Amino acid sequence: MYVLEIQVNIDNGRKAHDTLALLSEKLNKHKGESVAVDFKKVTFIAANQLAVFSALFDSFCANENSHIVIRNLSEKLSNVMRKNGFGKMLGMEPKEDSFHTTIPHRRFFISEIDEFEKYLLLNIFQRDDIPFMTPEAKNAIIDNVLEIFNNVKEHTTTKNIYSCGQFFPMSSILYFTVVDIGETIKYNVDRYGELDAEVCNRIQWAMQEGNSTRKNGTPGGLGFSVLSKFVRLNRGQLYIVSDNECYEYCEEKERYGNLKYPFQGTIVTMAINMNDNFSYLSVEKDIESIIF
Repeated sequence: MYVLEIQVNIDNGRKAHDTLALLSEKLNKHKGESVAVDFKKVTFIAANQLAVFSALFDSFCANENSHIVIRNLSEKLSNVMRKNGFGKMLGMEPKEDSFHTTIPHRRFFISEIDEFEKYLLLNIFQRDDIPFMTPEAKNAIIDNVLEIFNNVKEHTTTKNIYSCGQFFPMSSILYFTVVDIGETIKYNVDRYGELDAEVCNRIQWAMQEGNSTRKNGTPGGLGFSVLSKFVRLNRGQLYIVSDNECYEYCEEKERYGNLKYPFQGTIVTMAINMNDNFSYLSVEKDIESIIF
């Protein structure tokens, strides 16, 4: 049995994404085998990142000869997995989230965008601990998260999307992650064949307003410029991982980079500052309507 030891805590930073990309690479390499994933050195996992584990484990186990074994999982980490529903995938009994801070783990078929929207409304906007916001603010957030889902639908042939999140009441920050195992941004942009020679990072190309990999002038692009505008105004965060490329916008700073290993799909994480009054939404036209 091949043993893969997770070496670092899984937050939303660069080291965590390098580790998740390594997990992706190793699972892809050992399909059809039994693999033990060892959490002995892990004391923290951001609950939203469990969407990534779910996507990778599901893809790996699609091969009937592939098996995942979990080792040295602490009670603390087990409780996180049981509370948000990811634990069911590992045969764990569900546990009540008494603080109601988790956004449940779900797997959606690519055709279930309406169900995904209901999931957002139920688990984010009908919560008692979410600060008051206007209908315009709610619609802007919903549209931006739906754009992540729609990107996958428009630009990959994957069948499933995985999501979950975590709300931190003390900081009023909501982390929400959407993952797919499908064609990467790098693959789609290279196939499109009109990358500026000066731009070596495909995510950077995709972040530029107006850039689209759709053919024949069809409206709509990758949608990342819309997400970027929103998180900047909101003073939130945005993380994108696809193939061996990554992007981070955090604390009003952004950077593009390359991972040590390729991730076999795309991870998009938004951290929304829910303590924002969203006043700009009534006067700014920068947050455009998402047209499907």
